[in-house]
Amino acid sequence: MRRQTISRRGFIGAGTLLTASNWSSLNRATGPSSSIRVGMIGTGVRGKYLIGNLPENARVTAICDCATSRIAETLKPKHSFDAVLADFYEHDARACKTYQDYRRMLDRERLDAVMIATPDHHHVQAAMLAMQAGLDVYLEKPLSLTIREGRQLADLVASTGRILQVGSQQRTMELNRFACEFIRDGGLGKVRRVDCPNYPGPIATPALIAPLSGDAIGEQNHDISEEALERDWRKKWHKKTPRPEGRFSDSSRFRPITMEYADGTVVNFLPDVPTATFYGEDATQKISRNKSVTDPTLPGS
Repeated sequence: MRRQTISRRGFIGAGTLLTASNWSSLNRATGPSSSIRVGMIGTGVRGKYLIGNLPENARVTAICDCATSRIAETLKPKHSFDAVLADFYEHDARACKTYQDYRRMLDRERLDAVMIATPDHHHVQAAMLAMQAGLDVYLEKPLSLTIREGRQLADLVASTGRILQVGSQQRTMELNRFACEFIRDGGLGKVRRVDCPNYPGPIATPALIAPLSGDAIGEQNHDISEEALERDWRKKWHKKTPRPEGRFSDSSRFRPITMEYADGTVVNFLPDVPTATFYGEDATQKISRNKSVTDPTLPGS
């Protein structure tokens, strides 16, 4: 039987981006020779959901994670992932190759594309190596950890001609896109303020602080500052995260942040706000996951 060759651009289709939502629009014959071979880099929660949402003509033929426990949980799903990975478990898991180093996977496997759901600091390296291997890439957000490495990644996309799609989930939902267009088109009038949830980052791991000179660090000032943060944390946001252990406070992860654009629009990132709210001159709009509510009455009016 003659093997069918699938070009990368044929795989993507004319102008079609590499996303799970529109892979299903690719019309291909069934059978192993015409299926899209996908490698999964990172098999945590997001990685498992990406595997479970592939179209029928895509097959995950290799997975990679530094944690063998996550690999095992992917190949033999349980609990909340039973349904998500049911099709993968039934058809592809037994023949799926496993790796702890994605460099080895890229060297050894015949793939058409990879999906990347690693921690942020591996996004760019994994994506660049995949594109250099001639593969197209679906990359979970954020695109990069720094501006510089993001620029390097964008330059490589341009030089290799590979397709790279950054997952942004809620931004690509139909109702969310409609709500954004409604605001941009002036549906609320001039937007003067936006309040957004300020989701905390990882819990800090205490570390010894070494002075930059021979002088000792002022412990008294340091302790006072930590106590103030601890009081604030207890008062407002203690239910948002597990209580930190040890003497170092976790409060700084929940501090509100305010930014102001040149035109005067204020954007607040707040720890106790459940959804994004846009305050315009004519109306207020709340946007969350595939949900939008507009109130014609502004607060205080």
